[in-house]
Amino acid sequence: MRIFCIFFHPEKKTAWLGGAEKRFFEFLKFLDEGYSNVEVLVFEPAASLFKNELKNIKIFTIGRPCKICSQSLLLNYLSWILWGFKALTYSIQAFFREKPDLILSPNNTLPNFLPAFLAKLLFRKPLCVVVHHFDFTLQKEMSESFSPTKFFRRYRKIGYSFPASLFKAFASFLVASLLKEADKIISVSNFSAKILRMCGVKKEKILVSGNGINFSEITKFCRSFNRKFFDGIFVGRISPEKGVYDLIAAWRIVASKRREACLAVVGEGPELENLKVKIQDLGLEGNVKIFGGLPDREMYK
Repeated sequence: MRIFCIFFHPEKKTAWLGGAEKRFFEFLKFLDEGYSNVEVLVFEPAASLFKNELKNIKIFTIGRPCKICSQSLLLNYLSWILWGFKALTYSIQAFFREKPDLILSPNNTLPNFLPAFLAKLLFRKPLCVVVHHFDFTLQKEMSESFSPTKFFRRYRKIGYSFPASLFKAFASFLVASLLKEADKIISVSNFSAKILRMCGVKKEKILVSGNGINFSEITKFCRSFNRKFFDGIFVGRISPEKGVYDLIAAWRIVASKRREACLAVVGEGPELENLKVKIQDLGLEGNVKIFGGLPDREMYK
């Protein structure tokens, strides 16, 4: 069996190594270590996340079509979409040469899903999509109606600019509308599976498979320490939809009751510098420690 993947991931300064990247890496490692009857062809941006780690997986790195050094999320989003089209164009020759049996989209973000969907239309091969999340925290936010307007209002509410909200709303609505055309969808949570059903995806197409946790690795580090260093921890992408600003506001209340309460924030993202300013403005420098992106082993320590 041959699997074809176009895997987009932002620069480490934007997302470090997030849940989607880790899950896909573990999937590739699983195949790399003993499934000789499964071949995987992966197109990803330079610099590669996987090339030096995997021996039997065919990894092709494709440079970004343009270098955008900007704080504008909208410009970054547009550059990511352009990369997806470039990757699809570059992969056509490889697709005809390798003749894969399955197209896999490792994430449901537009730069991952749209090239995979177009490849499905172009080559008429089955498409499997891994859906990690939608930018909605409550089921009632989706229960009344399903429209670009609802997506737009959500992004504006959590602090995105008008242009960025417009673009993200269009991207989210487009992906949600086209997911029903996938042949199989792996949802990493029951909540995302419910949202998929609301988007019109048939129940029989959805398989729920949660992200795993390496308890043995975590336990090794837990046994090395006999005291607590932090009262709370945030691990994830530093962006508004992750609720990190709400957490900082809540931690201000916690710190007013317990002056020694300390929160660790681990992750990278477009809002990291703004978050640091917010912490300073609230006078929480002694209660919130920013670590940035960390490898798993350092994070567990």
